[in-house]
Amino acid sequence: MPVEWSPPKFEAVDPQKDGMANLLSIRSGTMTLAEVIAKQGRNPDAVLAEIAATNAKLDALGLVLDSDPRRVTKTGSAQTGDPANDPAADEADTDDPAADAETDPAQADQQD
Repeated sequence: MPVEWSPPKFEAVDPQKDGMANLLSIRSGTMTLAEVIAKQGRNPDAVLAEIAATNAKLDALGLVLDSDPRRVTKTGSAQTGDPANDPAADEADTDDPAADAETDPAQADQQD
């Protein structure tokens, strides 16, 4: 019978610095989100399922929280690539390859 064990959560002296360190570890690829969640003493599958359910509920209700990185940058501005914030996206022709050429992949790195 396979068993997974996670140590109990380590209480941080400075949670803000630890959070930023975790964020940098995830973004640099030295840790995964699942590893960070497990390090906090939680089950990654359960946490990710909870996040997915919460996001689906928010989307169904048409709510955008300033803490949602899918929709908002960390400064609180709307993400430019979010179709929910682009009224022209509903009118755009999805078969037009020229419309796809307007999207600059470098902008995705700047949307923090």
